[in-house]
Amino acid sequence: MTDIRRTSDGVANPDWVLETASRLVEDRGSEKPSSPANSPALRRAAVDGALASKVLNGHLRNRLQLMQSNPTELGGLAPGDAALLLRAMMAAGHADGVLGDDERRRLVSIAERGIDDDELRHSLLRAIDTPPALEDIARRVESPEIAERVYAVSAATIGHLSEVNRAYLAYLAARLGVAQDVVLRVNASTEVAAGKD
Repeated sequence: MTDIRRTSDGVANPDWVLETASRLVEDRGSEKPSSPANSPALRRAAVDGALASKVLNGHLRNRLQLMQSNPTELGGLAPGDAALLLRAMMAAGHADGVLGDDERRRLVSIAERGIDDDELRHSLLRAIDTPPALEDIARRVESPEIAERVYAVSAATIGHLSEVNRAYLAYLAARLGVAQDVVLRVNASTEVAAGKD
């Protein structure tokens, strides 16, 4: 199987995912017709095909969500999700022990653009200098999609400029169970963006 680190952007490469899924379907079609319908080989092929299809569909949905939009754009999200993402950005900003002036300005700007509820926005901004507990954030993550978005906004907030930031992001990905292909894709896009500044 191809090493996802050697593809252009992990399994964010849809051709690689489609090729892998097609190979599983072809393998299933090559089963001997004389095999009984309930044979372990046919059951395994059916499960492999179903999983490949699910992986491909989930991958393409996540690719659209993370690649076509700025993960720090909070507009249009439910207030609870927007607040969770802003807290994740605040925690990331404090990861190296200090929230810099540029990070503070960026967080204030994101909150003012993305959180419509005045009371919620003011509450979050009052807490900007107090780092949120990462475990509290992790407990509030209720889906893989939100976990991936939390990782993406955290990476966008701090980039990969120091060993402390890299360690923080590695721990965050492991704690949230973010898939390795998503980590590779987000990290690559964050490093490209940081290089342009």
